[in-house]
Amino acid sequence: MKPFNLEAAKAGETVQTRRGDRARVISFDTKKNCLVMTVLVDEGTADFPNENCFLYDFDGLRRGGCYNTLDDLFMTSAKPCDLANG
Repeated sequence: MKPFNLEAAKAGETVQTRRGDRARVISFDTKKNCLVMTVLVDEGTADFPNENCFLYDFDGLRRGGCYNTLDDLFMTSAKPCDLANG
């Protein structure tokens, strides 16, 4: 897997979750400047599109989440994998 790269994401490269869901970083700051990104994650299907909004730390981990979850962000060139095979 190609790790999440903050500078590449800021430059417009696309990202995805470890699960393989497409993700769009829509903000790299908040009014409170608490060092988080706002990310829309496409958790829908072709028949039922659905983007959900989540906060992520600058290292690509979902805010308030645990390490090594299916929600972690990676650069799009990475292939999705399951946690057991990392």
